[in-house]
Amino acid sequence: MKSWGEEHEGIPLYRLNKDRTDVKNVKKYLYSQCQDPFDLADVPDHLMNITTDQIASHEVEESMKGIPDRGKVVFDLGTSPRKVSGNQ
Repeated sequence: MKSWGEEHEGIPLYRLNKDRTDVKNVKKYLYSQCQDPFDLADVPDHLMNITTDQIASHEVEESMKGIPDRGKVVFDLGTSPRKVSGNQ
């Protein structure tokens, strides 16, 4: 069985090694820019913009605190049985 470098005749081994290193560096950079949404050990304790990594102001954080509760109220209103008025 041929090694990886031998299968690519005409491409110098140093070039293959350089390309392999470049791919590793690009992958390392990309992974460093992402946060695993399921890794709860690395969750910031403040609200952040996931695109820019900017920390939200105190006013923005305060305005966002009630959203889950308000969403539940709206959901409950929209899914509760209603009386239908009119001709039946």
